[in-house]
Order: sequence, then structure tokens, then C-alpha cells
Amino acid sequence: MNPIDRRKFLALSSAGLVSNCVPALSYGAQTALTDNLYSVPMRGDARILHTTDIHGQLYPMYFREPNVNLGVGDAYGKLPHIVGQRFLDHLGIDNASRDAYAYSYLDFEQGAKQFGKMGGFPQLRTLLNHLRDQAGGIDKTLTMDGGDLWQGSATSLWTRGRDM
Repeated sequence: MNPIDRRKFLALSSAGLVSNCVPALSYGAQTALTDNLYSVPMRGDARILHTTDIHGQLYPMYFREPNVNLGVGDAYGKLPHIVGQRFLDHLGIDNASRDAYAYSYLDFEQGAKQFGKMGGFPQLRTLLNHLRDQAGGIDKTLTMDGGDLWQGSATSLWTRGRDM
């Protein structure tokens, strides 16, 4: 298996986030755009799908990235502690793109009108199913969650974070 560089890793990682910005994926609809944007070649016999930090976001919502991300000491002024135009310029992201809407607070209102809401389980399920199908089915995939699935949600409030 060939190692991937940082730019390719960011592109692949952002695919999951950007998927939630694509209105065509809302509520399970798949289009030709889905096939092109999320065509991920198999490398090996199985595929690992990983989610994390969903925070109980069941439904799509408008999300604006913060305009401040403080880095302390050696982290000051370096990724991931840069925001806005500096962040977009550093990664070569076009200001009018879905990525700019997903990763910066710049032109938030225009991006929200153009790209719509982000996140939610319907979009996540559509993307996971698409990636499973590409891998040859559910028996060729392992789906894992890295935590914070319900943190910050009404469910975690009602249960006070107790195991069920």
C-alpha cells in the first residue's frame, strides 16, 4: 500500500465533511455527482470506515466555523490554529467552493444559501452506504466510531451520560 501525503489525506478527510454540504445527498438521494465525488478506489480486500465527533447531530444544520482558533507556543499560527482567509490560502482552497463554506466563516451567508445545511445522520448514512457498496458490500467493510457520538445532544442530557 502506498503512503499518502498530507495534501491527499486532507482531501480524503474533507470528503466526509463536504458530503454533508451537498444538498443532492439529502435524505438518501444519490446522483451522478455522488459517484464522481466519492469514487474511492479499493486498496486491499477490506475497507475501514471511521466516524467521530458527531455530537448527536441527527438532522442537517447550518454550521459556521469559528473565526478564532488559538494556538499556543509552537502551535501559534500553524495548522489547525489558523482560520479564515489565511487558512484557505494555506491549503489552496477556492473562496467560492464547498470546502471554503465547510472550513471557514468567510461568506457564511452566501455559502449557506448556495450549499445548504451540513451534517446529519441521513447524509452520513448515504455516504457510508455508498462507500460500502464500492467496497463490495457490508461484509467487506468495518465501520468504527471514534467517540463523542451523543455528547452535547439531548440524549446525553436526558440520560446524564449514563450507560443504557
